[in-house]
Amino acid sequence: MLIGSQDRAANADVTPKGDAPGFVQRQVPIIWMDARHANAALKMRPVKTDRNDAAGLAQIVRTGWFKQVRIKSRSHYQIRSLLTALEMLGARA
Repeated sequence: MLIGSQDRAANADVTPKGDAPGFVQRQVPIIWMDARHANAALKMRPVKTDRNDAAGLAQIVRTGWFKQVRIKSRSHYQIRSLLTALEMLGARA
C-alpha cells in the first residue's frame, strides 16, 4: 500500500522523515506531491468533486507522474518564523 498526498502548509504535522504520525506505526510509505503539479493534472478532469480528486491523485501515484517534495518538520517552521521576526525587528532599529 502506498499513500499519495499534496504538500501544504497544513501538512506540517508530519515527522522530520516526512511520515504522518498515524502511518508511521503501520509502516505505510507516503509520497508527498508538489501541489501545483498535482493541481494542474486534476484541473483536466471534467467534474471537480472530492471523490474525483481522490481518484485523480490515485491515478497520478499509479502512473508515477508526479514531482515528489519533502515536507519540513513543525520545528523547522517555528525556527524559520522566529528568525524572520528577529530579522524584521533588526530592520526597524
